[in-house]
Amino acid sequence: MSIIHLDGFDSYASLGDLGMEYGVSGSNFSTSAGRFGGGAYGAGGYGQHINRSIANISEVWTGFAFQFLSGSSNGQSSILIFQSASGVEAELCYAPGVNTLAAYRGDLQASLGTVSWTPGSNYHWIEVHYKMSASVGIFEVWIDGVQVLNITGANTTQYGSSSFNVVALGNEYSGENMSCYYDDWYILDPNTSPNTARLGDSKIETLTPASDATPNNGTPSSGSSHFAMVDESQWSSANSLTLANTSGQEELFGMGALSSTPANVWAVRVLGVAEKTDAGACNLEAVCVSGGTEADGPSVPLLTGYSHVSGIFQTDPNTSAEWTYSGVNAMKSGFKVP
Repeated sequence: MSIIHLDGFDSYASLGDLGMEYGVSGSNFSTSAGRFGGGAYGAGGYGQHINRSIANISEVWTGFAFQFLSGSSNGQSSILIFQSASGVEAELCYAPGVNTLAAYRGDLQASLGTVSWTPGSNYHWIEVHYKMSASVGIFEVWIDGVQVLNITGANTTQYGSSSFNVVALGNEYSGENMSCYYDDWYILDPNTSPNTARLGDSKIETLTPASDATPNNGTPSSGSSHFAMVDESQWSSANSLTLANTSGQEELFGMGALSSTPANVWAVRVLGVAEKTDAGACNLEAVCVSGGTEADGPSVPLLTGYSHVSGIFQTDPNTSAEWTYSGVNAMKSGFKVP
């Protein structure tokens, strides 16, 4: 799959919940500061960042909404970091004192390119194309649909690595001090279909269960409506559904409708929070159903503590083509024991 990560930061109830998805260092979180409302991840000062681990890769496109709040007039802070097992391979930094945006190899080890930029107080849409190479590396940056850096044929690997496995947002090191918010983050592999290039200004809209579909094999913690146990915008452990650890046990829901009418729907991510309540192996997988055709996400081992279970579906299972607005509104989603 080309899209390997999506997060609108809407499902987290607190800072601690970010640990289900990321490695977190001293960050903050808001359930209402997002670009179009909803959640936003915040890097609030020295060394605050989140790390997203991915499978080893040598090239990505990544995009996100970025809002600058404040920063030190001295030095510069990282906005985006690409990291291998050896350390920081490349990064994008902003210097508030002189209003410049710069791409670097390593942790400020070698400048790849610099451009003047004054972000103001609004959200901006930033997209970056990074290819790791000692001789034909790429570091392209687009802001609000305009390319501002076009670095090609460069050395973009600090440690001579052939791949990286972490993409991070925020202030990576203790000497950096910038307060900002992030929203609507995607990461994609441009070397696999169907999405192989930057997506352009996009938002991640969060839908919650609105009705019971079938099957509904679980047991609600209260009442008889299954969807009402899992329909919070920010997840909560107050209500739950319990499935037996038996292959084929499934919970399926009708979802709320999109509030917008998008020209393109790049992907649907089905996301849930689950835990196992007894010893032994227990797996769960996300499910998406369209027109009676089911697609299953990866089988995810559950832990004795809440963690994310998700699947990314880039095409409509019923048509094998790009999702449409009506297709998303008619789909069913949920989870099952593989």
